[in-house]
Amino acid sequence: MRLTTLPGLTAIILALSGGGLAKPKQPISVHLNAADVVYSPVTDRLFASVVSGANRYPSSIAVIDPHDGSVVKSIQVDGNPGTMALSDDGRYLYVALDGLRVIRINALKNRSDIEFQINPWPVLNPCPNPSLGRIQVMPGHPETVAVPILCNDYALTNGVALFDNGIMRPRVTPWAQGIFALAFESADTIWADSSNNLYKITVSEDGLTVAADYPSTPGNGDIVVSNGLLYTTNGKVIDPNNLVSKGRFYTHQTVLASAFAIDPLAGRAYFSAREGYGYSFSSFDLKTYQLTGFYSAENPGVPAGQKIGDTPAPMVVAGNIGLAVVAHGQGDYVIIFPFRLLKPPVYNRPKPAPQNGSIRAIPLPNNGVVYNPVDGMLYATTPGSAGAIGNSVVPVNPVTGTVEDPAWVGSDPWQTAVSDDGSYLYVSLYNEYAIRRLQLPSLSSDLFFRIYSDDGQSVRATQMLPIPGSPRSIVAVRLDDPAALTYGSYGVVVYDDAVRRPDSTGHADRLAGRIDVIQSSASGNTVYGTDNESTAFSFAKLSLGPRGVDPILLVEPGYSGFSVDMKCQNDQCFFTTGVVFDPSTMAMTGRIQFDQSDLFSATYTPTAVLPDLERGLVYYLRSDIYGTIYVLAYNAASLQQVGSLQVPGVRGIGTNLVMWGSDQLAFSTGDQIVLVPLSAVK
Repeated sequence: MRLTTLPGLTAIILALSGGGLAKPKQPISVHLNAADVVYSPVTDRLFASVVSGANRYPSSIAVIDPHDGSVVKSIQVDGNPGTMALSDDGRYLYVALDGLRVIRINALKNRSDIEFQINPWPVLNPCPNPSLGRIQVMPGHPETVAVPILCNDYALTNGVALFDNGIMRPRVTPWAQGIFALAFESADTIWADSSNNLYKITVSEDGLTVAADYPSTPGNGDIVVSNGLLYTTNGKVIDPNNLVSKGRFYTHQTVLASAFAIDPLAGRAYFSAREGYGYSFSSFDLKTYQLTGFYSAENPGVPAGQKIGDTPAPMVVAGNIGLAVVAHGQGDYVIIFPFRLLKPPVYNRPKPAPQNGSIRAIPLPNNGVVYNPVDGMLYATTPGSAGAIGNSVVPVNPVTGTVEDPAWVGSDPWQTAVSDDGSYLYVSLYNEYAIRRLQLPSLSSDLFFRIYSDDGQSVRATQMLPIPGSPRSIVAVRLDDPAALTYGSYGVVVYDDAVRRPDSTGHADRLAGRIDVIQSSASGNTVYGTDNESTAFSFAKLSLGPRGVDPILLVEPGYSGFSVDMKCQNDQCFFTTGVVFDPSTMAMTGRIQFDQSDLFSATYTPTAVLPDLERGLVYYLRSDIYGTIYVLAYNAASLQQVGSLQVPGVRGIGTNLVMWGSDQLAFSTGDQIVLVPLSAVK
């Protein structure tokens, strides 16, 4: 909830499911120019703060029946009303007015209660052009609010203070830069999100104290604490007790979302974002993080001649009726959208496509694919945006071309690895900073554990390697959050079940470098690693033993490349840049010269590599400037091209190139699993 006056806004209500009164089947436009909308579950009414320049109900709080959009009452206020905050018992509605004033309205009786002045306290002096920031009402205490003062000319926050019935408690927080939002965890704790930090503020009888300051903020937007979890505008979900990421509602719309709302009773999270010249609305399951509904339209429901052309914010849940959303734009309307406009994503499972010697492309949104030679199955990980099959592992039978039932695993499964005996599938969960282990072929969850750097920071497993003869153990590369200032590899670590072996490499280890990609030696007792994030492009050898990994030797040849992949077989390592490297001599033994014609250009290097030294070949995936994918075959000794295939009907970027069966390839494009017989690579 916000207390900054935002003139010229339009409120949008997106109707949701639920019982009770009839809901509109078509959009309804209510002629109001609102700065903010909140909902009272006690009275089942929406309150819209109508700006002073509006044609209808200016300088008032309009009370709206969300079932039909009718204005049932107007409460006049002295000034230009802005954003609002409602107490959890529905009794008091706090409204920001110009002149650093707040008026409290009895929302049960629809009449003014008290008005009080917010005087800038001398934390930052002077405070030019001050205004009220985002307000929160203390849970269980409808008479108490937390309010930040903003110094708009400096884009700074002058601090946060607590008010009881309009009387400020003496202790205020010290100056903090760029606080975007406040959220009460309880009557004793407030969380504040800024551009660089997350602050934990404790509440006492004499006011507020910053108890902790954590780097790496949730997301520079609103924050909400619900069901013991902290939710953010960009979809992140955080446990406030230990600041561990629990998951993320993740689509490109949520990453760019301007507003969101949490409905714990319905088990849903809702997000709004700009979509071209209109809006998109997304709904997610609170437990599985799967996308459950989506709506997108340009200027939805706006009468002819009116335009709404910016980002919708803020947004609140209107009971079982809908979402109330404020959107920038021209024209002055409250628009009600039926829930039926939110359509669930539908995955039409394709018909089986049996192996017949041809190239097969199986539609399946995925983050990657791996092959288990023991049960002969491919296992694909699916993103949360895939709806009912999202955040899951999906088995694919490559012989019959059958997509089997998904198994939910967590928030955005990413990289995978199969133990050498085929009994376990390890899955890296991108937005939970964790690894889940599944038993094969049942896909039942066997183990879950989080990944940490040596200094205790939550990190991701960007790649995993099974250990020969040790199916309950895994080697992992740890990667920081790409949004963090310290982005990069946090070294290599070994886990036995969920227990970490003591010896590992750290962030930019002096003897091991920044290892991003790892492969196993032929004997299995050495790990090869390469750096694809710094200009050193180092190559390292690590010994693998009972205590973990220990650096043996490091060279910095400088000829690898950024974001390259590497695959090793029989102690020969092949890079997607064409480099062939011998770990025994720690030197390059050759380099493939790829086509640099205008069709490919130097920037379109291969995106995946797979050695097949039994046949004396190495395969690469490469896309041209039009997105056409090619499978290229090279002689592993002469490094001359001996075969190629332009994959028909498939475009994009090919990754996760694997061999299945004895003579078949498979790879992923993000929305397909492509099966290619070697005989097709002429």
